[in-house]
Formats: sequence, structure tokens, C-alpha cells
Amino acid sequence: MKSYQVGDEAAFAEIYRRYSPKVYSYIFKKISSREEADEVFQKVFLKFHTTRKNYRPTYPVLQWLYVVARTSLIDHLRSSKKFKSLDELWPSNRQEESLENSDEEEGSLERLEQLPPMQRQMIQMRVIEDLSYEEMASMLNKSQESIRQTLSRALKKLRGDL
Repeated sequence: MKSYQVGDEAAFAEIYRRYSPKVYSYIFKKISSREEADEVFQKVFLKFHTTRKNYRPTYPVLQWLYVVARTSLIDHLRSSKKFKSLDELWPSNRQEESLENSDEEEGSLERLEQLPPMQRQMIQMRVIEDLSYEEMASMLNKSQESIRQTLSRALKKLRGDL
């Protein structure tokens, strides 16, 4: 990412090769229209390119891309007026609602780094990768209730409630 920030096109090609399938899959889960998913996907990488100077090396590149993808997806859906609220897009838990401005996003990313590794992993799996509690329980060999409780505590810490 450091090379890409200073203009190395090969570095961008490698980032794109590694992460574009995950980003596209994330978008397509939320928008089942291939045409709309393609449009949002292009906007994600355009925004990623134009904001590359803002990237901080303390965050994983994929995490940065997911934040850009989520914001771009919300912008697209709002402009197309295909939903009334974020609950329609992410109905499972209001705590997982995305942050609206970049200052809050940066603060949350910093707080995310301070969470224990298991809580960070659960946040990434649920919020960023959009896995179900059932999928997470299977992958982590834990009960769904344990996953929900741990995730709830982690999200409260991110919001600064604890």
C-alpha cells in the first residue's frame, strides 16, 4: 500500500488481484443485480484510488477497502432510493449500522485496533465480511449465543459505551 500511495501501478495491480474478489462478493451479497454491483464496485476502486493518501498503515488494506465499499454501497442505495433505512440493508442488528462520517469511521478503526484479537476477528467476520452467526459459530467452534454476546460487548466498546 505504501508503494501504491506514491504511484506504483504494479502495487495497485497486486492489491486489486488480492482483494477485488472479496470486495465484489461483499457488494453482490447486498445488491443482487450484477449491473448495479458492477457500478458500485467501480465506484469503490475509484474512491479507493482518490483517497489512497488518507490510508494509514495501522489498518489492514482489506479493512480499508471494506469501509470504502460499505460507504459506496450506502451512497448508491440512497441515491437510487431503493431502501428507506439502513435497517433494510443490514436488518440483523442496529449496533452494526455503519458510521456516517469519516471522522467517526477513523475513530472506530482506532478503537477496533484496541480490542482483543477474538473480538476484532468477530467484528470483521460479522460486520465487514457479513457472515451469519451460524457461519461464525461453525468457523470458531463456539455457540451462536457466545458469538452474539462477545460481538455485542465488542460493539459496545467500539461505541465507547463501556
